[in-house]
Amino acid sequence: IYRGDIHALLEYCDEQSVSLARILRAGLARYESGVREVEKALESAGQIEATALMRYVRGLGVIANLAPMLGFLGTVTGMIKAFNAIAAAGSSHPSLVASGISEALLTTAAGLIIAVPAVLAGAYFGARIDHAMRLTDEHLMGTPPAFGRAEQREGGRANAPDRGGAAGGEG
Repeated sequence: IYRGDIHALLEYCDEQSVSLARILRAGLARYESGVREVEKALESAGQIEATALMRYVRGLGVIANLAPMLGFLGTVTGMIKAFNAIAAAGSSHPSLVASGISEALLTTAAGLIIAVPAVLAGAYFGARIDHAMRLTDEHLMGTPPAFGRAEQREGGRANAPDRGGAAGGEG
């Protein structure tokens, strides 16, 4: 950016398969449009990348929400089975209801066995994605002023004042 070799940086970004490179590439593609357009492109690309990263975490959330419901459904059907056995036999002998209660407890346990790790995994991966996006924001925070300084150096005009930032001075 500071050398003004945007084409080399675009090529470098194209060779990378990481979110940061795709976001930076979006900003670089708008280099000639000025700082405000670069900022918009960076923000938009960041939102797209965050959404793409979250797609699997959402699936974990669905599993975490559905598993206990399915376990509860099994609990209900097991209890129905137990009460049907009592109704058919005409007495409340424990051996008649044991099978239905066992089914109810097994399905409840299965739902929880699936839901608890899904909730934990969703929270873990969601936090990792949030952290990665914060790091990306920090890395790119100084980029728009650098674009502006490059425009000023080349005789163009920047659309926004130099705000300093993480990019530092010219290099």
